Amino acid sequence: AIQGAPDEMQENWTENYRIPRWRLVADQIDMALRDDFKMTDSMVLEYDLANVSALETQREARRASARADFTVGLVTRNEALIATGRAPVRGGDVYLLPSSAVEVPVGGLQDLSRNDVVAAELLGLASRGAKGMPPGEIQARGEKDKRELATLMERELVRELSALQSGVVSRAT
Repeated sequence: AIQGAPDEMQENWTENYRIPRWRLVADQIDMALRDDFKMTDSMVLEYDLANVSALETQREARRASARADFTVGLVTRNEALIATGRAPVRGGDVYLLPSSAVEVPVGGLQDLSRNDVVAAELLGLASRGAKGMPPGEIQARGEKDKRELATLMERELVRELSALQSGVVSRAT
């Protein structure tokens, strides 16, 4: 290691000199040992760069990018794990979608499906802030929000049950 050199110099030196040299040496060892150890084409000898400290900045940038992409729903959990050099997990082919966000088409709420409108209304009730309100007012507002939420949920349940009932009646006739 170069003493007193900035991290960027260490990283640059490692990327542009060390890694290419290590690859050349690994290729030479690979060619020399391939026949002796009956190595198949899928077997490769190479240096493990996972613990090279000069590359830590790059690894952290990849991890941060993978976390950000997963957090906003751009990649699946497994894609984020693979991007950071980790193994995929069972059940990891899922996207994380922020519950505080609702997509609204350019045309506005009238272009949303009924379920999306209900979700937007529920999020609106849940996200109202109570910052700076006196405790009694917060409690009263909470009770009012609970009643509004219960009314909204009841209305949607009645609507869904009515649709289900008319479907059952039409199949029975």
